[in-house]
Amino acid sequence: MVLRNHAPIISTLSKGDILFMTKDFKEEVIPVVGGVIEVKSNRIVVLADL
Repeated sequence: MVLRNHAPIISTLSKGDILFMTKDFKEEVIPVVGGVIEVKSNRIVVLADL
């Protein structure tokens, strides 16, 4: 979980699932085997290996 107004961060992703909520409040899951995540200005960018 990433909270609103979180400090900027860049980190690596390990094997696992990314859980997110769509604009219509449905939960979606994407399995990943690795990648990178950036959190900045209440936006999240994920570059993932699927």
